[in-house]
Amino acid sequence: VSAYCKEYIDRLTFYVNEHAKTTESRATQLLNDMLPKQVLEEFQQDKLKLAYLHENVTFLFADICGFTSWAKGVDACEVVTMLQKLFAKFDKDSTKFGLYKLCTIGDAYVAVSEPVTAENAQDTDPREGMWLVYEMAKAMIGNITEVRERLCIPNLNMRIGLHYGSCVGGVIGSGRLRYDLWGMDVLTGNMMESNGVPGKINVSEILKNEMEKGFPGEFVFKFNKTVAVLQSTVDSYLIRPAKDFDEDEELAAAAATMAVAGPSASLQQGGGAIPQVQAVASGLRRDATS
Repeated sequence: VSAYCKEYIDRLTFYVNEHAKTTESRATQLLNDMLPKQVLEEFQQDKLKLAYLHENVTFLFADICGFTSWAKGVDACEVVTMLQKLFAKFDKDSTKFGLYKLCTIGDAYVAVSEPVTAENAQDTDPREGMWLVYEMAKAMIGNITEVRERLCIPNLNMRIGLHYGSCVGGVIGSGRLRYDLWGMDVLTGNMMESNGVPGKINVSEILKNEMEKGFPGEFVFKFNKTVAVLQSTVDSYLIRPAKDFDEDEELAAAAATMAVAGPSASLQQGGGAIPQVQAVASGLRRDATS
């Protein structure tokens, strides 16, 4: 009997310990998802501040286009299932690229490069955050393209806006804790998204300038529009890799340039203008990447 009781107690103790470990692991994961790394460290040391100043932050705002019209014609369960699967992919990618997911609002997704406090900003390379956020944006467009083709939703797409700057962050709420970010640059990032182009990545002039300095020759920027942000204005640009610069657009631009210059004698040589168009296009390519 004593042996049976001892075995029972040992089994029960093992079960309780394993259950406690699982619960602790889930709680830790929840805190990891809820708080930026540096803020979490201070929280665990009981040194949580009321507010934090974050610098060198790259903001990502994304919104699904063509979603509302599609959702009106299908069952609610299908809508939720699609969003759940899509956002699960976004969450997986945000973890893969080391980003901090700020929130989801309806069909909008907001993430930032890992927020660092102003005191530690000099210890990090802001270019890493810019690159990772850009990679996340590309992955999101790839994911929405896959869903559009699989579900045959012709107009389903994403507008994505990126910006670079600083913000103030802090834990809000008491029962349901949430870490949020505020500031002019947060609003600017949001405006980059709302003034973007479906299927494209729209960036602010500030981020454009930083990426041109940090990654010379890597990207091509095309002016999109001037965006009003409260009492100021910000120019926005559509970004894409320089190596993917569309040759058709180059040739079209070259042809337009030659048309303005007037008829060429080579046009009378049975298609002899093509080499000239390609030469002009090559020049445009060099200008765009310089």
